[in-house]
Amino acid sequence: MAVRVPDPASGPGRRSASFDVEGSKLVALGKTKVAVSTDGGASFRTVPLPAKTPTLFVTHIAADGSVYLAGRAGTILKADPDVAGFTRLATGAKNKIDYIY
Repeated sequence: MAVRVPDPASGPGRRSASFDVEGSKLVALGKTKVAVSTDGGASFRTVPLPAKTPTLFVTHIAADGSVYLAGRAGTILKADPDVAGFTRLATGAKNKIDYIY
């Protein structure tokens, strides 16, 4: 389940955000890092995003526990189930698609 909240243009001080829940894992997307919980939201740890990551809109936890983030300019990031860090997936040098769920 991915949820997108209002776009920054929809009001002062607002920005895009997304989160996903799979079992006891919860992943919440921020502007420069991701908050991850493995205990149903009782506690969180932050995971930084790679440098120069464009705006992200979508968070998805796959059945195997891997986490995917997607957004502007063809950006797709992947983390293994432990969500220790994110790796940018190659989507093509000229891919400028904005992935919005």
